[in-house]
Amino acid sequence: MPTIQTEPAVAAGAQIRGLMATKRVTQAEAAAALGISQTAISRRLRGEIPFNVTELDALSRLLNVPVIRLLEASA
Repeated sequence: MPTIQTEPAVAAGAQIRGLMATKRVTQAEAAAALGISQTAISRRLRGEIPFNVTELDALSRLLNVPVIRLLEASA
């Protein structure tokens, strides 16, 4: 089943990927922090599935940045 990527989800995924790279956080570490599989985090980072509020909160704590910073590129 094909997925439809939305521009804000793609932009947020790109912003989060960049922050993860800067902070040297792997997809496996992010997936563990969110309690989801590595496949699921990968799909979110590509914008196939949007992050929910709980996931954004967990990522902000993992990356030590405010939640709004995760969404800057998607505004």
